[in-house]
Amino acid sequence: MNQLWLCLSVAVASGAFFAGRIPVFYGVAFCALIFLLVLWKADIRRSALVLLALASFLTGSFMYGAKDHGGEFQSVGIVKESRENSYDLSIPYFKTVRVLSRKAPTVGSRVRLKGKILKPELPQNPGGFNGVHYELSHRIKHTVRPIREEVGESRSLLSRSYGLRESFQRYGRNTMRFYFPKGEADLLSAMVYGTDSDWDQFQDLNTLNLIHILSISGLHIGLMVVMLKKLSKLLTLPIAWAKIAIHFSMLVYLFLTGFPVGGMRVYFALLFTDWGKALGQPVDPTYAFSFSGLLFLLANPFYIYHYGFLFSFLSVFAILFLYPKVKYVARGKGKWAEGMLLSATITLVIVPLLSSLYGKFSLMSIVANVFVLPLASLLLYSAVALSVFHLVFQPLAGIIALFLEMAMALFNGLVGFFADFSAGVPLPSFTVYDGFFYMAVVLIGFYFPFRFLTKKSGYFLIGYTLLSTAVSLFFFRAPDYDLLIHQLYVGQGDCALVEFPGYKALIDTGGSGFGKDPTAFYITPYLRRRNIRHLDGVFLSHYDIDHVGGIFTIAKDMKINRIYGPVATGKEDKAMGKKIEEEVGKIHSIEGIFPMKGGTIKVYPSLGKEGNSLSMVMELSSKGAHALFLGDLPAAEEKMLTGLDPKSTVLKLAHHGSKTSSSEELLEAVHPKLALISAGARNSYGHPHKEVLDRLKEHHIPYLQTKDGAISLAFRRGKIQVSVYDEASESSGDAIFFIWNVIFLGASAWIISIYLRERKTIWNQWISAAPIYSTGRRNTVWSRSGVK
Repeated sequence: MNQLWLCLSVAVASGAFFAGRIPVFYGVAFCALIFLLVLWKADIRRSALVLLALASFLTGSFMYGAKDHGGEFQSVGIVKESRENSYDLSIPYFKTVRVLSRKAPTVGSRVRLKGKILKPELPQNPGGFNGVHYELSHRIKHTVRPIREEVGESRSLLSRSYGLRESFQRYGRNTMRFYFPKGEADLLSAMVYGTDSDWDQFQDLNTLNLIHILSISGLHIGLMVVMLKKLSKLLTLPIAWAKIAIHFSMLVYLFLTGFPVGGMRVYFALLFTDWGKALGQPVDPTYAFSFSGLLFLLANPFYIYHYGFLFSFLSVFAILFLYPKVKYVARGKGKWAEGMLLSATITLVIVPLLSSLYGKFSLMSIVANVFVLPLASLLLYSAVALSVFHLVFQPLAGIIALFLEMAMALFNGLVGFFADFSAGVPLPSFTVYDGFFYMAVVLIGFYFPFRFLTKKSGYFLIGYTLLSTAVSLFFFRAPDYDLLIHQLYVGQGDCALVEFPGYKALIDTGGSGFGKDPTAFYITPYLRRRNIRHLDGVFLSHYDIDHVGGIFTIAKDMKINRIYGPVATGKEDKAMGKKIEEEVGKIHSIEGIFPMKGGTIKVYPSLGKEGNSLSMVMELSSKGAHALFLGDLPAAEEKMLTGLDPKSTVLKLAHHGSKTSSSEELLEAVHPKLALISAGARNSYGHPHKEVLDRLKEHHIPYLQTKDGAISLAFRRGKIQVSVYDEASESSGDAIFFIWNVIFLGASAWIISIYLRERKTIWNQWISAAPIYSTGRRNTVWSRSGVK
């Protein structure tokens, strides 16, 4: 079986992917059917791949189903990593618990923990963050909010090991900061020691999609192996002992840097290669690559959801499997042309990942890779030398630091130059299934034997592609709506996407003053999923952080034409307004009725002076249907609003359903047919309050909450269609649809090929017995003059 290790890796990954997406019964039945079909047409070895996929599916389904449903947690563990707002605790049998605490215990200390297990967060908005996939891919057993923490010292081997890792990374950070400013020191320590850094400070690398060069990867391991091989020769070690020493040293280095995915991938490939040499067997690099992938997936099948794993393995897959197919294009044109072609091939393969993370890719990144990566190698060599001589001979370390400073200046200048001229190309949104089909098209493009096709079959394929595209476009109809409103889940905050035909805007942007940025988790992924690359407007109801804090993140990701908000008068409101105007754009104060295609936007005059009472009230209308947004308007101002005759078919409750708003007077005045509540799951404020829910019940007003999923309102001809996003049902439906499509396409291709093969006269009209270019004829629609 060709590429055995790759086939095994794909089998494990396939089983893990469908775990949690389709019911176990259907998965087992499907695998059983495929097993019988493969066994019928092939041998038992190929059938074993299906059994492996089934085992992976069942294991993954068990792990997925066993994820936390709440409860209490109590254990003793060793701190393996500590951050500002959380730390990771290693508990028995190699499990990790993430503790959400600001206590920040020292790495290696012993913690006796009692706390509440938090259920992983599933996507509440389309394209949103999946907490289950994150925890499974990062081997996190539980996420715990502590009730009691007792921190003490530990002298165990595990504690000393984690302490050694922390000391190693602290030494690296301090050494680099001894010679360089903080920004440059953080970059170098991240490259050499695997330290965590504030990635936002490397904005130019982010712009060029080159932030990966800061991670421990094959570049680092290759350097270390070369250095260790030279050292072993100087010490005249026997070959066998030299190999053992190199592998042991690599394992120690990888442990000290936190077992980075890219580094482990190269190490496993090196292990496979040396194993083959020891057995006297030649080792294909593609086999070594596939073997390392299989080891990762056997250790944790859910690495398929780990971005580091995907970037690393897809990039190397492009180098080993796709680049050789097109290498002839750059033959004889120099190393720079080969480098550009290699960079373009890698970029082509990782497009779905770039779409998911950034929503775009930089054209200049293809060029920048060719120039920046050699410089990054020079920085890495020099930084390693600096670290060594800082310990043994500091005068020489100072000279190296001077050289490194000049190299760093050139590196920063080059990165800045490319970033300034970077042309960001918007990428379409990819669901995971779109990504599969995209990769299938790429593989067909590289591997399909076009050179065997006759002119007739070539024209047929081109015509069929154009015809099917035209038919798809003909039958595709853009959604017919007058107004769309999507009330998004943003944790404890507010954000709604408003879409009139030809106009897209946000009402509030979410935000938080504590820890993670909810906008980056909830809003920007959703906008990318909807292929929204710019906003015509952003309406800020008032200046509380949970309503406006996300505008800074959104502005980094897309263009905002205009910002609207009330005139700030209070001290804190003025400070936030000033910050927004300095970093994002001018805030325009408006009121009145503004016509839109499909409806109107009505902005009411300010009813208060500062804080929540300043909230800008908006009424969106379309053909007699109305949606009223109140911000955080208190009850006193709500009473004032009733005198302005507001209309509301749908009422977005003020202040997340707090008892200080949603007064009896307002509910009686507008009497909506539906109420919306935007509040975070398990929020500490207790929103929505019981008093408000009781008022809604008394007035017979049904309500929906964003914590149950994003709420979509489609206004059509004066009627409103309401839907709530349900990740589980959508994921299951997509998976089943995908499976049936794959079965249909595979079966169709198989039946057609059998039909044509049985009628050799037809087959020979379409397929040439040998590559046409070898006969000297040019009767195909593809030029292949470069292929020999």
